[in-house]
Amino acid sequence: MSTASIEGIRRARRALIVHRHLLFADALTRTLERMGLVTTTVTDPDGAVDAVLARSPHVVLIEVGHRGRTGFSVAGRIRTIDPDTPLIAVVPSVDPDVVLASRVAGFQSVVSNDMPLPRLLHALEGALEGSGRARRRGGRWDRDDQNHDVALLARQLTAREWDVLELLVEGASGDEIAERLGLRANTVRSHVQSMLTKLQVHSRLEAAGLAVRHGLVRSRSVTRR
Repeated sequence: MSTASIEGIRRARRALIVHRHLLFADALTRTLERMGLVTTTVTDPDGAVDAVLARSPHVVLIEVGHRGRTGFSVAGRIRTIDPDTPLIAVVPSVDPDVVLASRVAGFQSVVSNDMPLPRLLHALEGALEGSGRARRRGGRWDRDDQNHDVALLARQLTAREWDVLELLVEGASGDEIAERLGLRANTVRSHVQSMLTKLQVHSRLEAAGLAVRHGLVRSRSVTRR
């Protein structure tokens, strides 16, 4: 990360951490303080709003449990009193469903407990510059945000499911896919159903449209070279 980027982070001096686990919060605090942020930790989610009012933090990192348990409620309460403060969700691991739900709940970025430091710095920089991924434009998600979220879902696909998706984009039928990939028709149907579930779509046509709209097939082809 460039010196200018780090200086951009250091200009925001106050951070608030809302996290139940003191060991993790302490480790995160040491990291943030090395970056020049004065950090306050709150272990009780009910105290988060009071801490925001008292400290006026420039960024708030909030623990988000499975399916947004507790964290989303805290974010909503902070949004009510201070809609402009950037929020970062801290999740146990990067689960695509939780990431998408966090964006909808108003978090600018999502970081995991084991995220490498450079990526944490990048998330903080983006939030503090007001360019968080959860920003809306005219009531619609920004296209870059959409591409990122769809890419997270697509990372779940197996190699064979990518093959099936690429052939769907070409307009191949189920029987044609089975013939070209040397699979049984039932196996193709199983791959298709799994792919639809992972991409959170309801039909083969919708899956193909999603792949074309967000460049999934093109990105996959480039990766294989």
